[in-house]
Amino acid sequence: MGTNVSLRIDVFEIHAGRNEWCQDYSGLFQSGDLVEVSRGDRINGAPARCVLRKPFGDVLERLTLLGICEQSVKIEFGKLAEEHSSLTEGDVDAQEREQLQFDVFRSLLAAIDTSSVDDSRIYGTYEGYAGLFEQEISPALSLNLTHEQAESAGEILTYMGGYSVLWLLAQNESNLRHDVIWDFADHVAAGYSTTEEHVRPVRREDRFLIVAEGSSDSAILEKAFRLRRPAFYDFFYFIDTERERFPYPGHGGLKNFCRGLITINLLNQTVILFDNDAAGLSSFNEATEMALPTNIRVLRLPDLPQGTLFATIGPDGESEGEINGRAAAIETYLDLSIGPPPRIRWKQFEDVIGQYHGELESKQMYAQAFYELRDPGNYDFRKLELVLNTITDTCIGIAQARAGAAG
Repeated sequence: MGTNVSLRIDVFEIHAGRNEWCQDYSGLFQSGDLVEVSRGDRINGAPARCVLRKPFGDVLERLTLLGICEQSVKIEFGKLAEEHSSLTEGDVDAQEREQLQFDVFRSLLAAIDTSSVDDSRIYGTYEGYAGLFEQEISPALSLNLTHEQAESAGEILTYMGGYSVLWLLAQNESNLRHDVIWDFADHVAAGYSTTEEHVRPVRREDRFLIVAEGSSDSAILEKAFRLRRPAFYDFFYFIDTERERFPYPGHGGLKNFCRGLITINLLNQTVILFDNDAAGLSSFNEATEMALPTNIRVLRLPDLPQGTLFATIGPDGESEGEINGRAAAIETYLDLSIGPPPRIRWKQFEDVIGQYHGELESKQMYAQAFYELRDPGNYDFRKLELVLNTITDTCIGIAQARAGAAG
């Protein structure tokens, strides 16, 4: 019985392991991606044979949160190219002239159609990747690829990690229409592993701790990620400041918490999120002046689109205006068409930034409506999308910085 574990897109195999030698690709998948194959094998009570399967587009989003990007792939390519060059005999000057460049390698991989290139074609028709690159792909791209460069490309691809190969193949948009499959069915059937060993949560070191000012911020963001980013919501975890009796409530406490994280040299990937109101902006500005390590970033909620006006009431009576930097807490990013017309009430004056701090009236009502949301199709997520994109982009930046440092 076979004992292989393979990662592939359609018929194109990216990485294979055997017996005890298998790379862990669980970070690319979620438990809901587990699908049963070969139902006939369940005759006489035999256990189900399962694989993990996910659309390539969703896998690509998870890759970015793992820090895989052009820089990380280029670093790995450079190391492999150097190793290959050191093992190649011959004139040093000739080697330098024939050295494969990353841009060429990327073009070769991006030209692969994963729905038609399988092992029988690679090793049967072309006797390896070098032949595929030299005889088919290079002419199709009008590249002046030498035999030595084709050999180098084939060697590098053979030893390149699966994450990097996936990123390179994703540069061909037609490949994104297919599924990525991690097939460990034979490995499990042979007793080398169990399905549970392959279906696991995202590793803690790859996840992102999101710390916001209040309990409602965390609850709203956690639900929003589940609803709007189902392919990768499990990369984020949140602190409920009330339930966990968090000792740093509010914008000032959050600023102090940020300072504490720096002091203890926290290794977790962490985002500190301030409100986009006068009080939050004051503390956010102070936090940005701290000597933050690369694994910790401070954010404030993004600006609402220009021209997003709110009714306001305060010392100067009733008016209407934008609230960025003055009263844009998380509740103002919800669908405020549910309930009475929203209004901002101006409160204390923040001397540091010279602005009044405002708060959305009946904010708990709008938040409760979101908590109880059952039909997301009728909800206006446009403002929340700004928040989710800002957090996700920041987390990708943290992951890429970590990957670059590791390289």
